[in-house]
Amino acid sequence: MEHFEDCYCKCFHAKIIKEISKALGFKQSFTNPYTPECNRLTERFNKTICEMLSHYVSTGSCFTTWDTNIAAVTFAHNSSVQKSVNEVPFVLMFKRDPVLPMDLAIKLPTASLTADSLLYRISLGMQRAKVNLEKSQIDMKQRFDKNKK
Repeated sequence: MEHFEDCYCKCFHAKIIKEISKALGFKQSFTNPYTPECNRLTERFNKTICEMLSHYVSTGSCFTTWDTNIAAVTFAHNSSVQKSVNEVPFVLMFKRDPVLPMDLAIKLPTASLTADSLLYRISLGMQRAKVNLEKSQIDMKQRFDKNKK
């Protein structure tokens, strides 16, 4: 394992990343390259993005124009409610609602939030996401266990 860590992605083994992971309370783990079964969550996300992109790529283009829509598709994915956490990833990441094209078109005023109410919304959203993710994991486990002896 030492050899693998020495030759693969040294930038992610940096001391600052280790300190950030310790401060935020997560354990960093690594998978072997070219083994998609080790990283199912990433593979599922990639499948979702590919399915979304397929609606914007013409059939005769041999997928040469996918990159022109990747930003819009990623934004659409990140600004939609995700089933597992029942929250919008954009809100969880940036601690604010995304500004959608329709918001700009109709020129709605943005809501001015005090720091206390913003912190309350953030903590409430994170708590709800955690509870919903735990429920989702229980549901997935029950579905998985249903077919196992």
